[in-house]
Amino acid sequence: MENTFQNNERILLDKLVYKFHTPQRGDVIAFHPPMPSTAPFIKRIVGLPGEKVEIKNGTVTIIKADSSHFTLEEPYIRQAPAIVISVL
Repeated sequence: MENTFQNNERILLDKLVYKFHTPQRGDVIAFHPPMPSTAPFIKRIVGLPGEKVEIKNGTVTIIKADSSHFTLEEPYIRQAPAIVISVL
């Protein structure tokens, strides 16, 4: 997959929209990283609070709190290592 944003591009952020609804899966957000940095991180939301994100054999699976699950279409993932991330 080609990056949505390229280095040295400028983007316009809308902070007001999240006063009306919470961020949703697929939204692109900017936030201050947990370590010192001069620039914010820009990321796409994959997992929501209470979910686990499992990446295994190039497949992204979302496991909900009730143990139901579904697979996200993420064709750009190649031979990704097996990882599980819990979203707080």
